[in-house]
Amino acid sequence: MNILWVSPFLPKADAAHAGGRALAQWVQGTAARHAVTLLTRVEPGEGAAAAALEPQLAGLHVQEFRRPAAGPLQAARIAASYARLGRAANRLLAGGGFDILHVEYLETGLGIAAGGRAPALMVAHDELTRPAHHRLQLARGARARLGAWLYWRAVDRLERRICRKFDRILTLSEHDRRTLLARDGDLSVGVLPFPIGLDRARVTPGARGGAELLFVGAMHRDANVDAIRHFCDAVLPRVRAEVPEARLTIVGADPPAEVRRLAASPGVQVTGFVEALEPYYARATAFVSPLRIAGGIPGKNLDAMAAGCPIVTTTLGNEGLGATPGEHLLTADTPGDFAAAVVRLLRDAALRHRLGERAREFARARFDVETSVAALEREHQALARASALTRRSGA
Repeated sequence: MNILWVSPFLPKADAAHAGGRALAQWVQGTAARHAVTLLTRVEPGEGAAAAALEPQLAGLHVQEFRRPAAGPLQAARIAASYARLGRAANRLLAGGGFDILHVEYLETGLGIAAGGRAPALMVAHDELTRPAHHRLQLARGARARLGAWLYWRAVDRLERRICRKFDRILTLSEHDRRTLLARDGDLSVGVLPFPIGLDRARVTPGARGGAELLFVGAMHRDANVDAIRHFCDAVLPRVRAEVPEARLTIVGADPPAEVRRLAASPGVQVTGFVEALEPYYARATAFVSPLRIAGGIPGKNLDAMAAGCPIVTTTLGNEGLGATPGEHLLTADTPGDFAAAVVRLLRDAALRHRLGERAREFARARFDVETSVAALEREHQALARASALTRRSGA
């Protein structure tokens, strides 16, 4: 098959975010079987990584993109870049020769034309309406709540319109699949298992002693900034009151000033980007993921599970995973309960070991890379067959 693959992020095995690492695995697995032409944005410093992809691709088209600075026009400029990417895809499709259009991220569908010359599949990494509603619930003050409400309603309408352009949509969790179908039952929606992005061979199992807490997240995402600020403000002081030696390491590329300032708090280290996450997961006593804004599947939680690192997260942080609280991880939703769960893990080595081992088994069984790539291959084949049948019946 000839596949036009459109992504706002360059597929990279060492990407600073889980989506980019998953993309690298999907593209590599698919390109081994089919002719893949990749259309993608490329950010400053990614030119060499883009060039390294070319040998495995049938074609590579890039659009230079520099992430705009924070401000009132940031969202509009990012949206415009998605629209440009979609229009470029339309031009490539107009030339013919593609059997499938494969699109990553709902936002990329902004500029994609409906009813194109190839059947269209979209991987919806994050269902957008639910996180927008979480932001509304967290908004404080009349003006902030009005802005969050207007944003939520606009995202709801936009997501519906984008989804109707695609013949098949793949979410990364059953929860997101049900959410999309509840709002539009005419959509064709399946679930694509999200691949583990961690190199498990580089995580050496061993005793997790001490009181080392870890949080990992791409810091250009407001959900991660909100989570770690909330943890440092409302949870960590409670933990340190019980376990004074507890230390928190915050790992993630491009931390904004509000996250960097957290390093001034007792027991907090902010690393910024790191070359490899595996050593951090290997030595952490526990992983904390206090997400209050969530959609899709939190790759950070999945990687921690694959590393056998015991986790405390929120109910929202577990929705996409579908793990069993108390068996694979711990969940808590208030500052007091979250702190108590963290303290419990720090004090109970047997509990840490049991949760970590069962989490590792859970991740391996459900989110193995080979399983994910094979599932995507089946989706591509089914879409191509359905399109061929439609063409024959219409002939």
